[in-house]
Amino acid sequence: TFTVCDLAGTMIGQTNPYTISWLLAQIYNAKLETLPVPVLVESEATRNAFLQEPRIIQALEEGRKCDLAYTGIAHLGPDTTMVKIGLLSQNDIESLIDKGAVGEVLMRYFNERGEYISTPWENQIISLEWSDIRRIPNLVVIAAGLHKVDAIVGALVGKLFHCLITDTETAKAVISALEKTGVQKPK
Repeated sequence: TFTVCDLAGTMIGQTNPYTISWLLAQIYNAKLETLPVPVLVESEATRNAFLQEPRIIQALEEGRKCDLAYTGIAHLGPDTTMVKIGLLSQNDIESLIDKGAVGEVLMRYFNERGEYISTPWENQIISLEWSDIRRIPNLVVIAAGLHKVDAIVGALVGKLFHCLITDTETAKAVISALEKTGVQKPK
């Protein structure tokens, strides 16, 4: 038997588009390790309080031990999920773009080379840390759409993930973008 773990806080609004862990656990009759807290909280003090909860400590510890993870990648634009649900403003996104950010995984932002970019709200995020994400031995990214090409390319260049699940149109655009960077095409 295995455990399905949330790797970031899952409470982001009235609907819950940030996780499908419960569904996977149900399908595979697996143990579920949830992280039923906001992914972004109002203050560092609030985050620190959550991180003292035994249930949250256990969930994050289990997440750090995962050997296979499925996650999405966010692009940076006015229609990104975090802006649409009101956790971040368009000004926040523009500030990240000015710092060179092209994408996000588990609320951790990266540039076109897949290098980590810190945020002013770093101490308000409840998810795996960047170093934890980088240690996952098999990280599968599920991302599609031409609006996500820059994020996917940055993650590929930085070798952030090991497998990409996407559609044909996005794959062709990613390959074309990679050719322009001089990076070898993925297999």
